[in-house]
Formats: sequence, C-alpha cells, structure tokens
Amino acid sequence: MKLSQLPVVLGRIAIIIAEVLLVILTAITVYSVVARYLFNAPSLYAVEVSAYLLVAITWLSAGWVHHERRHVNVEFAEAKFRGHWKRLAHWISQASVLLFSVVLVWAGTNIVQTAFEKGYKSSSLLRTPLWIPYSLLPIGAAILALIALTRFRSTAAKTTQKGDE
Repeated sequence: MKLSQLPVVLGRIAIIIAEVLLVILTAITVYSVVARYLFNAPSLYAVEVSAYLLVAITWLSAGWVHHERRHVNVEFAEAKFRGHWKRLAHWISQASVLLFSVVLVWAGTNIVQTAFEKGYKSSSLLRTPLWIPYSLLPIGAAILALIALTRFRSTAAKTTQKGDE
C-alpha cells in the first residue's frame, strides 16, 4: 500500500465502523422503545449511549463522505467555472476543509487532554470518562483533513500533468 492511499484506507475503515455503529444504534433505539412502551421498563443508558454512538457515526463518516464527494459542496463553482478557475475554486474549497479540520484536531485534542487529565466523567449512572467520546472529534477531523489533503494533491497532480502536455 502506498502512503498516498493511507487516508482513503483510514476513511474506509472509519466508515465501516460507523456503519456497524449505526446498526447498533438502531438496535438500542428499538430496544429502548420496546422496553419503555411494552414492558414499562425504560432503559437507564439508552439515551446516553445513543448520543455517543451518534457522535461517533457523524465524525467517523465525515472523511469518507468527503472522499466520495457527497459532502455539502458549493456546486455553483463546479457549474460556472471552467479550466483554471474551476481548479482554483477546488483548491480553495479543499484548503478551507483542511484548515477547518486542522483547527478541529487541535481544539479537539486540547479538549480530550483536559478531560483526561481532570478525570471528567458524565453525570449519568454510566459515569463515562468523557475523554472517550470527546476523542471522536479529533479522530474524525484528522481523517477528514487527510482526505482533503489527498484531494488537494490529486488536483495539483492533474494540473501538473495538463501543464506538461
């Protein structure tokens, strides 16, 4: 495997994990509804675990969604511009995603470190160490940043190839 393929492989692994977590989230939701309304025995943990799973699904899937070009996109730039201007718009777009992701990795890592050092736990009965769900933000943002960097580089390579012809 080439190093340039690493972001795509990481993104693919993350999306597979997110898909599995989505199935688990669905099962927990069904269990919670059945327990509450059929057996009058509400689950004490379903809401908190579901929230953590939803955060995981969101952040773990962000990089792959961007790789597949399914993310929110400024489509007018794709339709309106041609040639050099279209590539420039793409570069600006990828640079924006990269900058945003790097800031999230930096800030998210600081939050995780603080939660870990100070021993923050959720106030629920689960008492989940909060650094665990908080860590999903910098992990997902790092994958997104790597995918954006890969897309940025692939556009630059296409530009270089066209310039060589």
